[in-house]
Amino acid sequence: MDQSIVDTYNNESDALIAQYESKTFEEVHSFAVQFIPPTVSLVLDVGSGSGRDAAWFASKGHRVFAIDPARQLLHKAQQRHPWHNILWMEDSLPNLDKTKALCLNFDLIWLSAVWMHLPISDREEAFSNLGSMMSE
Repeated sequence: MDQSIVDTYNNESDALIAQYESKTFEEVHSFAVQFIPPTVSLVLDVGSGSGRDAAWFASKGHRVFAIDPARQLLHKAQQRHPWHNILWMEDSLPNLDKTKALCLNFDLIWLSAVWMHLPISDREEAFSNLGSMMSE
């Protein structure tokens, strides 16, 4: 991911968190709730931002790996949502090296407002890396 984008997210973390947290998970993602596994699952939240979505998954009992390339945003999200079933990690598309090193298969991989930040030339690699971490 372009470092200038990451820098913007770090520098604007307080304003972005206020913006993201101004709406609930259900308000933003009402269309998708029906597709979320009803049983406790392993969830990868790529580009976790303010942590709103990761916290929602955690509140439903899911085990969540929340990753974001913006260190300041990630740190503030972790402080705001200190759920015991969320692991916060700094990592980024397209490689996801730290996440892949966990050798886990996820039941749900969640990307919200992330894909548009990825250059088209990196999307095939990113999609392949995400697909390799999906459970069967």
